[in-house]
Order: sequence, then structure tokens, then C-alpha cells
Amino acid sequence: MSYKQTTLSSTPKCSLYIHEWHADSPKRVIVLAHGMMEHAKRYESFASILASEHISLIAPDHRGHGLTSNFSGLGDFGPGATWLTVVDDFMSVIRHAKKMYPDIPLTVMGHSMGSFIAQYVCARHDIDCDSLVISGTGYEPAYLTWIGLKVSSFLSTIYGSQTKSKLLNDLVFGTYNKHLSSVKTPFDWLCSDPTVVSDYLSDPLSGNVCSISLFYWLFFGIHTLYTEAFLKRIPHQLPIYFMSGKNDPMSKNGKIGRAHV
Repeated sequence: MSYKQTTLSSTPKCSLYIHEWHADSPKRVIVLAHGMMEHAKRYESFASILASEHISLIAPDHRGHGLTSNFSGLGDFGPGATWLTVVDDFMSVIRHAKKMYPDIPLTVMGHSMGSFIAQYVCARHDIDCDSLVISGTGYEPAYLTWIGLKVSSFLSTIYGSQTKSKLLNDLVFGTYNKHLSSVKTPFDWLCSDPTVVSDYLSDPLSGNVCSISLFYWLFFGIHTLYTEAFLKRIPHQLPIYFMSGKNDPMSKNGKIGRAHV
């Protein structure tokens, strides 16, 4: 396996940092959208496992995440950027991957926030891919995401859209540890392996509170994605695999993944 880092120019002005793990004699390439408050380099061990099966992995740092945060700062998509900007950024990475690997199957994959990006890109764009993998996804009724939009819009008017919002952070993630019997850190819900949690806590590019604007666009993305009309735009012949941890609070302790498989 070989690793390299590249960049793509995107609009509004931004240089997307892309992490590429290229397998020897690859049989497939996966383009992955990572989750909120993390970055693509965290998937290096996953890339090693894939490489052993001759699968290459290509994953961008979304705006406001990882190395791409050098433009807008951690936890904010940046001036002029919306949810659709981030989705279209991801589409540009898929095109980048297709140019490198024009003759092998391509899988689109998304984890957590990235699961919404992955579903959205398949509904919004005509993608030449042969499968979609959704990991650790979630669902909230439309009235809750509508409330989230209204609250974040109100807070933006008072404090400014780029202000980091502990209130919204607590509203979204504050209950995630409640199902655990022993809690040592705010991110114990993240993984059953304490080493992974420790690495996340010590990573300066992970776990940062996001801006009011980013929360607003996240609510927008989920609210507009989960309508029957929009979901029907995902090609019906596209194989989709849902997976989630049995104690993952994002997926209601695995219920969402089990409901879709």
C-alpha cells in the first residue's frame, strides 16, 4: 500500500485536502466521506485492512475539518459554503477517483455526517458507482430537524453564524453517553475500544465544537434528504448496505441500520 496527499480546488474558494491509500493491484476503490468533528486521516487503519484485500481508499477532509480547515477554521464550512457545497466537493473527489481508476468498480461510503453526504451525492448527481455503503447513520423526524433549523437560525442572528455553539453541540450530542453504565469521557459513546477514544481526545483535529452555521447546514441536509421524493432520486438499482454498532447512539443503538438491511 502507498499513501499520498493531494489537493483539489473547489468553489467557493477552498483547497480540499485528499488522503489516498493505494492498494497493490487494486480490484476496487472506495471513496469515503468522514464524520463530523473528525478527519479522513483517522481511517488509516481501515485503509490498511482494505489494502490487504486489494481495495484502495480515497477520502477528503471536508470543509472545516482536518487539513481543509486551514481555509475556514475547524468546525465551520466557511464563507459562502452551504451543505450543497460540501456535497458537490465530495462529488469532485469521486470524479478524481474515477480518473485514477477508470476500469475498476467504485464504492461510495459515508460514516455518520458523511453518511448523509454519501446519500445526498447519490441523489443529487449521476454517479458511475456500483454500490453505496452507509455507516453509523441516523434519522430524526422532520419536525425535529425543522426545529434545529429555526433554533440555529435564531442563534445565528444573535451571535453570528461563525460562532461556535456549545448549546447546539449539547443538544445534538449531549445524550449520547446516557446509555453507558460507566462514563469516563464525553466521547465514550464514540467507540467500545478505549484506545480509539483516547486517540480521538488527544487529536487536535478531532472533537472540536462546530459553528452555528455548520449545525444549520447539517440540519438542512438531513431535513431535505429524508423526504420520499428526494430519496427516490437515488438509483433504485444501486446496491446499498447499511451498518451500525449495536450501541451506536447515532443509529438509535443500531436500530436504524437493522431496519434498512
